[in-house]
Amino acid sequence: MMVYGHTGLNILLVDDLSLVRKGVAALLMELPETGMIHEAGDGLEAIALLTRESVDLVLIELDIPGIDGFATTKIIKKEFPAVKVIALTSHNDFNSMLQMNAYGSDCFLMKSISLSDLQKAIQAVMRNEKYIHKDVIKILASSVLNNNKEMSTQQPKPVSEMEKKIMLYIFEGLTATQIGEKMNISPKTVEYHKAALYHKTGTKNNIDLFRFAVKNNITKL
Repeated sequence: MMVYGHTGLNILLVDDLSLVRKGVAALLMELPETGMIHEAGDGLEAIALLTRESVDLVLIELDIPGIDGFATTKIIKKEFPAVKVIALTSHNDFNSMLQMNAYGSDCFLMKSISLSDLQKAIQAVMRNEKYIHKDVIKILASSVLNNNKEMSTQQPKPVSEMEKKIMLYIFEGLTATQIGEKMNISPKTVEYHKAALYHKTGTKNNIDLFRFAVKNNITKL
Protein backbone atom coordinates (compact mmCIF):
# COMPACT_ATOMS: atom_id res chain seq x y z
CA MET A 1 0.00 0.00 0.00
CA MET A 2 1.20 3.54 -0.69
CA VAL A 3 0.65 6.96 0.81
CA TYR A 4 1.29 9.84 -1.53
CA GLY A 5 2.90 13.11 -0.54
CA HIS A 6 4.65 16.01 -2.21
CA THR A 7 7.84 15.70 -4.23
CA GLY A 8 10.71 14.40 -2.11
CA LEU A 9 12.28 11.14 -0.99
CA ASN A 10 10.55 7.92 -1.95
CA ILE A 11 10.54 5.89 1.27
CA LEU A 12 9.73 2.23 1.85
CA LEU A 13 8.51 1.20 5.31
CA VAL A 14 9.07 -2.49 6.09
CA ASP A 15 7.27 -3.74 9.20
CA ASP A 16 4.89 -6.63 9.77
CA LEU A 17 2.59 -4.51 11.93
CA SER A 18 0.23 -2.43 9.81
CA LEU A 19 -0.52 -0.09 12.70
CA VAL A 20 3.18 0.68 13.10
CA ARG A 21 3.57 1.35 9.39
CA LYS A 22 0.60 3.71 9.41
CA GLY A 23 1.91 5.55 12.45
CA VAL A 24 5.42 5.98 11.08
CA ALA A 25 4.01 7.03 7.69
CA ALA A 26 1.86 9.69 9.32
CA LEU A 27 4.90 11.08 11.14
CA LEU A 28 7.07 11.02 8.02
CA MET A 29 4.48 12.99 6.09
CA GLU A 30 5.15 15.88 8.46
CA LEU A 31 8.72 16.12 7.16
CA PRO A 32 9.51 18.27 4.11
CA GLU A 33 11.92 15.59 2.86
CA THR A 34 9.14 13.05 2.40
CA GLY A 35 7.66 12.33 -1.01
CA MET A 36 5.97 8.99 -1.68
CA ILE A 37 5.73 6.35 1.03
CA HIS A 38 5.50 2.66 0.17
CA GLU A 39 4.70 -0.11 2.64
CA ALA A 40 5.71 -3.77 2.89
CA GLY A 41 4.84 -6.31 5.56
CA ASP A 42 7.78 -8.65 5.04
CA GLY A 43 11.17 -8.99 3.34
CA LEU A 44 9.94 -10.67 0.16
CA GLU A 45 7.29 -8.02 -0.37
CA ALA A 46 9.89 -5.31 0.17
CA ILE A 47 12.32 -6.78 -2.37
CA ALA A 48 9.51 -7.28 -4.92
CA LEU A 49 8.45 -3.67 -4.50
CA LEU A 50 12.00 -2.42 -5.01
CA THR A 51 12.15 -4.19 -8.37
CA ARG A 52 9.19 -2.21 -9.71
CA GLU A 53 9.26 1.10 -7.82
CA SER A 54 11.84 3.87 -7.44
CA VAL A 55 12.85 4.01 -3.77
CA ASP A 56 15.48 6.23 -2.16
CA LEU A 57 15.30 5.05 1.45
CA VAL A 58 14.16 1.94 3.33
CA LEU A 59 13.19 2.00 7.00
CA ILE A 60 13.14 -1.60 8.18
CA GLU A 61 12.19 -3.56 11.29
CA LEU A 62 14.44 -6.54 11.97
CA ASP A 63 11.73 -8.90 13.25
CA ILE A 64 9.65 -9.49 10.13
CA PRO A 65 8.20 -12.76 8.75
CA GLY A 66 10.05 -14.96 6.29
CA ILE A 67 13.28 -13.24 5.32
CA ASP A 68 14.10 -11.19 8.42
CA GLY A 69 15.33 -7.60 8.40
CA PHE A 70 18.99 -8.63 8.56
CA ALA A 71 18.84 -10.81 5.45
CA THR A 72 16.55 -8.36 3.65
CA THR A 73 19.05 -5.57 4.26
CA LYS A 74 21.89 -7.70 2.91
CA ILE A 75 19.91 -8.42 -0.26
CA ILE A 76 18.88 -4.78 -0.72
CA LYS A 77 22.44 -3.50 -0.40
CA LYS A 78 23.65 -6.11 -2.89
CA GLU A 79 20.89 -5.79 -5.49
CA PHE A 80 20.01 -2.10 -5.01
CA PRO A 81 23.25 -0.47 -3.77
CA ALA A 82 21.99 3.09 -4.33
CA VAL A 83 19.12 2.57 -1.87
CA LYS A 84 19.80 3.74 1.69
CA VAL A 85 18.72 1.44 4.53
CA ILE A 86 17.95 2.54 8.09
CA ALA A 87 17.08 -0.01 10.75
CA LEU A 88 14.08 1.34 12.66
CA THR A 89 13.57 -1.40 15.17
CA SER A 90 12.65 -2.57 18.64
CA HIS A 91 16.04 -4.30 18.91
CA ASN A 92 18.38 -2.58 21.35
CA ASP A 93 21.39 -4.88 21.50
CA PHE A 94 24.95 -4.47 20.28
CA ASN A 95 25.00 -7.70 18.27
CA SER A 96 22.05 -6.54 16.14
CA MET A 97 23.82 -3.25 15.49
CA LEU A 98 27.03 -5.05 14.55
CA GLN A 99 25.25 -7.45 12.21
CA MET A 100 23.32 -4.67 10.46
CA ASN A 101 26.53 -2.70 10.05
CA ALA A 102 28.18 -5.77 8.48
CA TYR A 103 25.25 -6.12 6.06
CA GLY A 104 25.62 -2.53 4.90
CA SER A 105 22.93 -0.71 6.87
CA ASP A 106 23.42 3.05 6.72
CA CYS A 107 22.04 3.77 10.19
CA PHE A 108 20.62 1.98 13.24
CA LEU A 109 17.71 3.54 15.14
CA MET A 110 15.25 2.35 17.74
CA LYS A 111 11.53 2.98 17.53
CA SER A 112 11.66 5.18 20.62
CA ILE A 113 13.43 7.87 18.56
CA SER A 114 11.82 11.30 18.28
CA LEU A 115 10.61 12.65 14.94
CA SER A 116 13.22 15.42 15.01
CA ASP A 117 16.04 12.91 15.54
CA LEU A 118 14.62 10.65 12.83
CA GLN A 119 14.69 13.64 10.49
CA LYS A 120 18.34 14.32 11.39
CA ALA A 121 19.21 10.68 10.71
CA ILE A 122 17.47 10.70 7.32
CA GLN A 123 19.16 13.94 6.32
CA ALA A 124 22.60 12.62 7.32
CA VAL A 125 22.18 9.28 5.55
CA MET A 126 20.99 10.93 2.35
CA ARG A 127 24.13 13.11 2.47
CA ASN A 128 26.19 9.90 2.70
CA GLU A 129 27.10 10.76 6.29
CA LYS A 130 26.95 8.64 9.42
CA TYR A 131 24.42 9.34 12.16
CA ILE A 132 24.81 7.77 15.59
CA HIS A 133 21.89 8.41 17.92
CA LYS A 134 22.49 8.97 21.64
CA ASP A 135 20.63 5.75 22.52
CA VAL A 136 22.94 3.81 20.20
CA ILE A 137 25.94 5.43 21.86
CA LYS A 138 24.66 4.17 25.23
CA ILE A 139 24.47 0.63 23.84
CA LEU A 140 27.99 0.89 22.45
CA ALA A 141 29.31 2.20 25.77
CA SER A 142 27.54 -0.57 27.69
CA SER A 143 29.04 -3.15 25.35
CA VAL A 144 32.50 -1.77 26.02
CA LEU A 145 32.02 -1.97 29.79
CA ASN A 146 30.68 -5.52 29.62
CA ASN A 147 33.05 -6.91 27.00
CA ASN A 148 36.47 -5.39 27.66
CA LYS A 149 38.03 -8.85 27.28
CA GLU A 150 37.17 -8.75 23.58
CA MET A 151 39.57 -5.86 23.06
CA SER A 152 43.23 -6.48 22.28
CA THR A 153 45.42 -7.15 25.31
CA GLN A 154 48.30 -5.34 23.63
CA GLN A 155 49.15 -1.88 24.88
CA PRO A 156 47.78 0.60 22.30
CA LYS A 157 50.16 3.07 20.70
CA PRO A 158 49.73 6.73 21.75
CA VAL A 159 47.10 8.68 19.80
CA SER A 160 48.13 12.21 18.81
CA GLU A 161 46.01 15.29 19.50
CA MET A 162 45.25 15.63 15.78
CA GLU A 163 44.16 11.99 15.64
CA LYS A 164 41.94 12.54 18.69
CA LYS A 165 40.27 15.47 16.93
CA ILE A 166 39.73 13.42 13.79
CA MET A 167 38.39 10.51 15.86
CA LEU A 168 35.81 12.73 17.58
CA TYR A 169 34.75 14.29 14.28
CA ILE A 170 34.29 10.77 12.88
CA PHE A 171 31.95 9.98 15.78
CA GLU A 172 29.93 13.09 14.87
CA GLY A 173 29.36 11.53 11.46
CA LEU A 174 31.44 14.02 9.49
CA THR A 175 32.95 13.04 6.14
CA ALA A 176 36.67 13.31 5.35
CA THR A 177 35.96 16.47 3.36
CA GLN A 178 34.05 18.08 6.23
CA ILE A 179 36.74 17.13 8.75
CA GLY A 180 39.38 18.54 6.42
CA GLU A 181 37.53 21.85 6.20
CA LYS A 182 37.31 22.10 9.97
CA MET A 183 40.99 21.28 10.46
CA ASN A 184 42.38 23.03 7.37
CA ILE A 185 43.85 19.83 5.96
CA SER A 186 43.07 17.84 2.83
CA PRO A 187 40.57 14.94 2.79
CA LYS A 188 43.48 12.70 1.75
CA THR A 189 45.35 13.68 4.92
CA VAL A 190 42.24 12.92 6.97
CA GLU A 191 42.02 9.45 5.40
CA TYR A 192 45.72 8.89 6.17
CA HIS A 193 45.21 9.73 9.84
CA LYS A 194 42.05 7.59 9.94
CA ALA A 195 44.03 4.60 8.63
CA ALA A 196 46.72 5.33 11.21
CA LEU A 197 44.07 5.36 13.93
CA TYR A 198 42.80 1.94 12.90
CA HIS A 199 46.36 0.61 12.93
CA LYS A 200 47.30 2.14 16.29
CA THR A 201 44.11 1.06 18.04
CA GLY A 202 43.87 -2.38 16.46
CA THR A 203 40.38 -1.62 15.17
CA LYS A 204 38.78 -2.27 11.79
CA ASN A 205 35.76 0.04 11.67
CA ASN A 206 34.18 3.08 13.34
CA ILE A 207 32.17 1.00 15.82
CA ASP A 208 35.34 -0.70 17.11
CA LEU A 209 37.07 2.68 17.15
CA PHE A 210 34.25 4.10 19.27
CA ARG A 211 34.55 1.20 21.71
CA PHE A 212 38.29 1.86 21.94
CA ALA A 213 37.65 5.56 22.61
CA VAL A 214 35.17 4.87 25.42
CA LYS A 215 37.43 2.28 27.02
CA ASN A 216 40.39 4.69 26.94
CA ASN A 217 38.32 7.72 27.98
CA ILE A 218 38.85 9.57 24.70
CA THR A 219 35.49 11.33 24.68
CA LYS A 220 36.65 14.94 24.52
CA LEU A 221 39.79 16.97 23.87
